[in-house]
Formats: sequence, C-alpha cells, structure tokens
Amino acid sequence: MAATNKNPSAAARKPPTRKSRSRIAGVLIRLVRPLLKVNLLGYRAEMANSLFPDGPPEGEVPGANPIRMLFIGDCAASGYGVLNHGLAVVSQTARYVASDHNRGCSWTTITDPELTAIRSATQLASVTTDITFDVVVVLLGPPMCWWEQRRRNGRRA
Repeated sequence: MAATNKNPSAAARKPPTRKSRSRIAGVLIRLVRPLLKVNLLGYRAEMANSLFPDGPPEGEVPGANPIRMLFIGDCAASGYGVLNHGLAVVSQTARYVASDHNRGCSWTTITDPELTAIRSATQLASVTTDITFDVVVVLLGPPMCWWEQRRRNGRRA
C-alpha cells in the first residue's frame, strides 16, 4: 500500500540551506559591528584609567640552565590591575614553569594594552635579533578582535 502525503505543503518546504544561513549570519554581523566599536572605545577608556605596575616587566627566577621565555600580549601580559610585576600573569607563569621543571627561568615581554598580532610581529622583529627563546607565550584577547574587525570594515568601505 502506497503512503500518501496528506499535507502537500510540508513536502514543498525545504530545510534552510547553507546559503540562507550564511546570509543570516552576515546580516547579524553587520548589525553587531557598531557594538564592537563601542566596546573598543570603552576598552580604551578603561585601559587609560587602569592600574599597571611601574618599571621593567623583565625578570628572572634563579636556577641552573634557565628557560628563556618570551611573553607577547595585551592587558593580561601588561600586568593589568596589579601593583607590581611579581603579581602579574607573566611572572607567575614563569615562576610556575621554573618550579615545575626544577630549572631557572628568565623572561622578556612585548606588551601593550592594545597589542594586535601585526603590532606584535613588528615589535618581535626588533627584540629577537640577538636573543633566542625556548618558549613563546602569546596572550592576545579583546583588542585583537576589535582591531581586526575595524581593519576588515575599513577594507570594505
């Protein structure tokens, strides 16, 4: 016995295609872009009024055969919200690595609260000419996303 379709309009409906999903995503992205710019402006204002430690961020944990680390990052690597560099993510990570491996550790940083991948590559070229590193840690967050979005918007305009 052949099954008949009692609802002919159900057969005519097609599931959403990938093309229609990408169009919806494109519309949503265009609607949200102005909010990203507002977030970037708010971030800049917050960073301008925030607490960062004074002095050079480089340091060393004494020990034999030290591990040489390079930290590249934005506000987290800059020591956002701490009074001295010893409390920052960079020095805490280096201390943990040194104690975990029973070796010394020295570190250098490339930091800026608004650091992006392009800016870090430019700064990296000047830092690594005479120094070799065992480990490179990259801590790029919100500024990278916002700057990348602004760059893409500028290209389309």
